[in-house]
Amino acid sequence: MNTNEGGTSFLREHGTDERRESRGEGKKAATQPTLLGRLARKAKELPALIDAELRENPYRLLGIAVGVGFGAGAVLGSRVGRMLLLTVGEYAVSEALRTQAKRFASELETGL
Repeated sequence: MNTNEGGTSFLREHGTDERRESRGEGKKAATQPTLLGRLARKAKELPALIDAELRENPYRLLGIAVGVGFGAGAVLGSRVGRMLLLTVGEYAVSEALRTQAKRFASELETGL
């Protein structure tokens, strides 16, 4: 990453929230990278990262894959694990919906 451009390459890589820019919420708010932009960038980098790691440390990557598979099998293979996963998932969805509802309500109040 080239840091000589004053951080603009960071923003290009991580993305910004264009909706904030169009609403005119200020330069600082408009240039902050969004979570979705960072996640998308990481998802695009993942195949190359896995390939490089596979070439450099194949046994470590194999161990990680086995560990993740074993952990997922242990969690999803038991009733307690499935119940825990369902509970956590339900809570995450309800919090996401609550946050979106608050955002929508505030946008309706301000007329955006």
